[in-house]
Amino acid sequence: MKIWEKYFIKETLKGASFFLLSFYGLYVLIDYASHSGSFHHHHVKMNITELFLFYLAEFFRRAEVLIPVSILIGTLRTLIQLNVHHELVALQASGVPKSRLMRPFILVGLMGVVALLLITEWIEPYALKQERSIETSHIVEQSSKETDARVHSLKLEDGSTLLFQKYDRNQNHFYDLVWIRTANDIYRMKELAINDSGPQGSYVERLKRNEGMLTLQDRKQKVVFEDLKFSPSRLLETVVTPEERSISQLFHEAKANFSSEKETHIFAVFLRKLLLPWLALLVVIGAIPLAIKVTRDLNVFAIYALSLFGLVFTYIIVNAGTTLAERQVMNPYFAIVLPFAMIALGLISRFYGAVRS
Repeated sequence: MKIWEKYFIKETLKGASFFLLSFYGLYVLIDYASHSGSFHHHHVKMNITELFLFYLAEFFRRAEVLIPVSILIGTLRTLIQLNVHHELVALQASGVPKSRLMRPFILVGLMGVVALLLITEWIEPYALKQERSIETSHIVEQSSKETDARVHSLKLEDGSTLLFQKYDRNQNHFYDLVWIRTANDIYRMKELAINDSGPQGSYVERLKRNEGMLTLQDRKQKVVFEDLKFSPSRLLETVVTPEERSISQLFHEAKANFSSEKETHIFAVFLRKLLLPWLALLVVIGAIPLAIKVTRDLNVFAIYALSLFGLVFTYIIVNAGTTLAERQVMNPYFAIVLPFAMIALGLISRFYGAVRS
C-alpha cells in the first residue's frame, strides 16, 4: 500500500471517528439531561457503570445509522480537502488513474460494512438485552396509555396454550397470564415464576366448564405446576422480537412463503438487517462523484446537504418498505430489495462514470 493510500485512509477514519464521538457524545448529554428530571422525580439512581453500559448498548442499537453517517462525513471531508488543494489533480498528473485514487475510500466503506455486519450478528442482540435489563431494573413503568397491550401466545409441549402479556427475561417471570390446558380446564394467574423447583403461580384461579359454563372452581395464592413444561427455544422465539435477533437466527427462521403475518415480519426484518450494513459502502460510492468534481467554485454546503439527504432518503425507503412488508401490503422483495437495488445501481453507475471520465 502506497503512502498516499495510507494517508487517505487515515484522514477518512480520523474525520469519521471525530464526528462519531462528538455527535454521539452530544446525543448522550442531551438524552441524559432530558431524562435526569424524571429519574430524580421517581427516585431512580443509576451509577456511572450502568450509565456507561446503557449508552454503549444504545450506540450499538443505533450503529446502523451512526456508522454510515460518520463514514460519509469522513469521506466528504477528505475528498473535498484533496480537491480544493488540487492534490487529486497532481496525483493524476503523475500517472495514477482516478479509479486507483478512490480505492482507499472504497476500502473504508467495506470496513464499515464488515463492522456493521459483525455488530448486527453478535453485538446488537446482546446489547439490546443489556439495555432492556437496565431499563427494567431502574426505569419506572410507563403509564397505562403507553403499556404494550399485546397478548403473546406460547404453545406448550403437551399441546396446551399459555397466553401472557409480559415476560421478564431477567427474572424469568410471566405476568398476567392464562394457561389453557383444555377447553374445559383453564388457569388464570397474576404471575408465574420459573424456578428450579418448577413453575410457581401466584394468585391462581382455576376455571372449569360445568354444564356448558365456565365457573370458578378454586382460588389459591400459590400453586406449583409440575406438569407445565415448555421449550426454552420456543419461548425465546415468542418473547424476543425479530428486531432483537441476529442475522443467522433470522436466516434459520425466515420463510419465503409468507403464509402468516409473523413469518412475513421475520423475513422482512431479515432482509432489512442484511441490506442496511451496505449503506456504509453506498455512501462512499455516492459521495465520490460529488466531491471529486473539478470546478472553480465548489459548493461544499450543497455537497454535504445532498449526500446526507440521499442517505436519509435511502434509510427511510428501507424502513417504509419494511413496514409495508410486515403488514403484508407488499411482497418483501418488492418493498425492500427492489428500491434498495435501484438506488444502489444508480449510485454505482454514477460512480463508474465519474472515475472513468
